[in-house]
Amino acid sequence: MKHYSKEFKEEALKLSDEIGVKKAAQQLGVAYYTLADWRSIRRNTPPAKTPSAEEQTIRIRELERENAELRTANNILKDALGFFRARPQEVKACERHLFVVERKGVYTAKDRCDRYAIIIVTSSSNTKSSVFFGGSIMYYTIRQMAELFGVTEHTLRFYTDKGLLPCTRDGGNRRVFNEESVNWMQGIQCLKGCGASIEDIQEYCRLCLLEESEENLRTRYAIIRKQREEAYRRLEEAKATVKYMEDKAAHYEAILAGLAPDDTNPKNWTAGDRPEHETCSFS
Repeated sequence: MKHYSKEFKEEALKLSDEIGVKKAAQQLGVAYYTLADWRSIRRNTPPAKTPSAEEQTIRIRELERENAELRTANNILKDALGFFRARPQEVKACERHLFVVERKGVYTAKDRCDRYAIIIVTSSSNTKSSVFFGGSIMYYTIRQMAELFGVTEHTLRFYTDKGLLPCTRDGGNRRVFNEESVNWMQGIQCLKGCGASIEDIQEYCRLCLLEESEENLRTRYAIIRKQREEAYRRLEEAKATVKYMEDKAAHYEAILAGLAPDDTNPKNWTAGDRPEHETCSFS
């Protein structure tokens, strides 16, 4: 059986559209039924979906962003290479590690390099480590920061807009974060874990920026104490809810055992026997 390339088939189909199947088959030296089969296959094959203008625009932006990140990573490596070439004696005295991190989840200090090849220099005395990112202190994109803390990029934008999370802007006016940002974000996460509101977090952060004093510390402690009292209140509410549900579960068990009538279906209630909210059994 003779095999035809994909290109030949496409040209044969175009020709058959122009002059007909029979003439095209004769001109190309292809059996009539073979060309007819190709046309049948084309007819039954759904056309490829053409992306909308909006989808094309989104994809173009994604590619532009990826290209920008790749250029940034390339510049980082160039700066690091230049650093070591200019300081051969320091290179000799240092232990070099190259990390390309692709994983998500819990990050160590070195893992924060995230997706980029970052050279981490550790002094021979093992007392200090430096991360070279574009020739200076390490920075994080908003996506890296979001992955680091398990939050959305929208959340980070909200925190920066509220003045809670410090950031700077790169040449493309995109938010970038440094180690100071990581510290503040960790503090925000701790306060969120306490149940603090945005207003309380703002006040706590404002106090942290003031001069250290006993009064300042006591004011911050008052915010934490307030959250502790609120947690106790929610705990009591939870205990009451558990007791309420235990009573309801016991009522259902009594109905199933034939020890009580089934009054748990609202469609069977009348104005005279409708249970009060506090004793409602179907909740």
